[in-house]
Amino acid sequence: SGFNTRATSFLEVGIASPWRVGRQVTFGMRAKALVGITDLYMNVDRMDVKFDRNQWQVSGQACVAGAYDGFNIATKPSAAGTYEEVIDFSNITLNKPKGPNGVGFGVDFGVNIDLGPWEISASIVDLGCIFWWHNLYGHTPGTPWTYDGAAATVTDGTDTFGQTLENAADGFLEMFQFRKEYENQ
Repeated sequence: SGFNTRATSFLEVGIASPWRVGRQVTFGMRAKALVGITDLYMNVDRMDVKFDRNQWQVSGQACVAGAYDGFNIATKPSAAGTYEEVIDFSNITLNKPKGPNGVGFGVDFGVNIDLGPWEISASIVDLGCIFWWHNLYGHTPGTPWTYDGAAATVTDGTDTFGQTLENAADGFLEMFQFRKEYENQ
């Protein structure tokens, strides 16, 4: 439970200034403006896996979100028929963005103490946040995937082990079809 991944890119523009206190101590601060380019996020809240001789069962709940105004998000009908449209990740195209996808601010603080042959430094960096305009959001329906062919045997020679694995993989991937919730333009 709790597996997530994120990819974020942004530009920062800042101004910094140091202040000397006496001969040994220097403080510094940098204020910065942040411009978000893209933010992609996927979170798997929960996944339960059960294997036995006759049946495999996997159930899970996941969501995906993205902030990039150049997304052209394609959808396709749900194979299982549970939802009308799901996100077709193989047909998402990226175009040149029209502008920023988020804005924010941040600060950095630091101190340096000169003790002759030794120096002690400490800093706090990237303290701030970016407010994203997500234009893609979807979540899985949470329906479990069950594969009953785990104990099947090859009887007539038409089914191979590779085909069995391919059928199992196709069914497994259907469990992670993300229902498109919204797309802002």
